[in-house]
Amino acid sequence: MQLWKENKYFKISLCAFAVIAASVVLLLIAQNIGVLMKWISMLLDILSPFIWGFCFAYVLNYPYKWLMEMLGKIPKLRGKLSETAKHVISIVLVYLVAIALTVLFFYAIVPQIVKALADFIEVLPSYIEYVSLSVRKFLFDYLERYDMSQKDILTVMTEIGKRITGEFELSNLLNRTIDIITTTSIKLKNIFLGLIVSIYFLLDKQKFRVSCKKMLYAAVPEEKADHIISVLQFTDKTFGSFFISKVLDSTIIGILNYLFMAVMNMEYAVLISVLVGVTNVIPFFGPFIGGIPSVLLLLLVNPWHALIFGVFSIILQQFDGNFLGPKLMGDSMGIRAVFVVFAVIVGGGLFGVAGMFIGVPLFVVLYTLFAEAVAQRLKQKKIQPDKIK
Repeated sequence: MQLWKENKYFKISLCAFAVIAASVVLLLIAQNIGVLMKWISMLLDILSPFIWGFCFAYVLNYPYKWLMEMLGKIPKLRGKLSETAKHVISIVLVYLVAIALTVLFFYAIVPQIVKALADFIEVLPSYIEYVSLSVRKFLFDYLERYDMSQKDILTVMTEIGKRITGEFELSNLLNRTIDIITTTSIKLKNIFLGLIVSIYFLLDKQKFRVSCKKMLYAAVPEEKADHIISVLQFTDKTFGSFFISKVLDSTIIGILNYLFMAVMNMEYAVLISVLVGVTNVIPFFGPFIGGIPSVLLLLLVNPWHALIFGVFSIILQQFDGNFLGPKLMGDSMGIRAVFVVFAVIVGGGLFGVAGMFIGVPLFVVLYTLFAEAVAQRLKQKKIQPDKIK
């Protein structure tokens, strides 16, 4: 067998077989891509509670660690609480605060959503009538240029009207409403299960960490395992710094937005401020995602307030982008603006809204690893930095 391994023809045959096998596998995947994507989607649906649980545990781990440190610094409790007791107390407090904030959030936001929907339904007929008259006038003026008769114009407009009203038929609305309710119920169930799973993740996080390290060191050489662990630590640090700074930044922006709207006595101050704060966590596109619907919402009740709010939003985002954001973020990202836009667009295209948020720190990690690999390769080839300037 050793002779076969040392034989160059054996090596060539082995490489050829590997290439052919890989080509066959890729061909089968390409031919059955629809089935594969269906299975992947099904698998993600099954694992959804665990994915939510990991996300909740990762986010709540930061206040959990802070509480652990605070409990250790309280003079009256120092030396009296075991690590297990501090561990349990911190987890209980974190989840109590998280649940209280969630309840407070819905208590403040739901009435404003109901009011906004009621106002929208109230003004909807007048807006529909205005749009209908504008469209009718535009079509008459436009189609008359092509010498269409009055009968032909009415036929075209009737057909357009049927297409539009068909979308709002009772059966279509009921089917869509049922689909939305079903999808929302499943997502809420997965989120609730994820919240329960996250408790177990936090309770046993040290055991999980040790188990994963054991499997890693058992599977790969020690040097490779050390490198993988260092990469994971860098990834955790990058995501953590980005998450904390973005949440703090968005909270400040939301509070400033609310104070301005409260002083100006504008409608939907809480709803719009929450929307502006939440969407602000998305780099670059967040202000547009939150600002445009807010302006349209104010436009329904007070166009003058909508104009003032639009101007204020531009000023607020300039303050955030040029002063507040850089102060909080520091050099934690260290990438150019074009890469931020690229990361947000690609992340959003692959994973939706969540991808728009995690796209930037993920790109920072990949970019840093790639830059280190390039630098190491140049060092091995003994190419001096002055040569490539």
